[in-house]
Amino acid sequence: MHYWVSPGEQAALHVIRKRFEAAGGEWIETPLANLDSMRSEVINRIAEGLPPTLMQWHAGNSIMELAELDLVADLESIAQSQHWRSILPQVVLDSVTHNGRFIVVPLNAHGENWGWYNSAIYRELNLHYPDSWDEFLAQAPIIAGAGYIPLAIGASDWQIRLLFNDILIGVGGRKAYLSLLGKIQSGDAELDSAVLLRTMQILGSLRQYAAPGADNTSWDEATRLVINGQAAVQFMGDWAKGEFLSAGKVLGQDFDCQLAPGNGSAYMIVIDAIAFAKTADPEQQTAQRLIAESLLTPEIQRDFNLAKGSIPLNRGVELDGFDKCSRRGIAALNDDDNLLLSISLIDSGRRTNVLTSSLLDFWLDTTIPPEQAAEHLAAALNEQNND
Repeated sequence: MHYWVSPGEQAALHVIRKRFEAAGGEWIETPLANLDSMRSEVINRIAEGLPPTLMQWHAGNSIMELAELDLVADLESIAQSQHWRSILPQVVLDSVTHNGRFIVVPLNAHGENWGWYNSAIYRELNLHYPDSWDEFLAQAPIIAGAGYIPLAIGASDWQIRLLFNDILIGVGGRKAYLSLLGKIQSGDAELDSAVLLRTMQILGSLRQYAAPGADNTSWDEATRLVINGQAAVQFMGDWAKGEFLSAGKVLGQDFDCQLAPGNGSAYMIVIDAIAFAKTADPEQQTAQRLIAESLLTPEIQRDFNLAKGSIPLNRGVELDGFDKCSRRGIAALNDDDNLLLSISLIDSGRRTNVLTSSLLDFWLDTTIPPEQAAEHLAAALNEQNND
């Protein structure tokens, strides 16, 4: 079960499928529209006694919750036989082991805080990629005046949260984002009110530059606006790069990448993984082992991540063919001073939901002033931490 349904995601998934079928496996898939619907279906299947053989998941807190309930297979024997601990970065190991044992196979790391630019639009308007959010806000009217959409984005809650994260880092640096993580994890950290207010002011200013009718735009539809020359930029994780590549676009010629304005060297990651439901069915167990043993091989790691736009986790993968965006991410995996963990890696509960829903409400309701939105968000997070 998975929600990799866009062209770039399908191309990457085909790498795994091709290897599995070549080894004699029978591939039957259930694609779902998005993360939430897939996770709900997985839980329903497990509750009905019909667990999926494997499911796409994220490393981190959400898979730990399934492990606590003893719902996922133990992969420690495979990990030891293939020496996973020696080929994976420590930050990855911390997010895929539970009580010292592997419970999921990590596939890749995605950088969440990228900007994806239509090179032709920026060349035509003689603009350079912005180094700050104020600079982008100064460019946006010029882009709109030339008949282009300045910002490609949909109004799904997680897209708005990613944009908020990008702005927060751009305004307050790595420290501001770490304070947000601390608030979400334990409630101990304090958010800088001036930084939060400026972040909400910028977020509010960006609304007018999004595509009309963007409420129903999926992330990959927003990417296609940039691909097709309708929009100038999308601030999105590097899974967007897979869409450019599957459309035949060339990095540095048709499109380009730069970390979000003001983000400097900060690099935020989320880790895709494959989890295996606990099952007593021998055929399922055989299929699970067949796939689990293949996912961290250099061949799969290389081909999957080249198609997906992400970065490989096996440190033995040859890097020829990986572009400047990927190499930036690969270097960041071993740079503790600049590496940041996505909120989805450390929390999947109500605090994240409060953050996400508050941001979406503000984005959709243009009558809410930034001052009120900032106060509401801070109060809502404090309230959750006091419960």
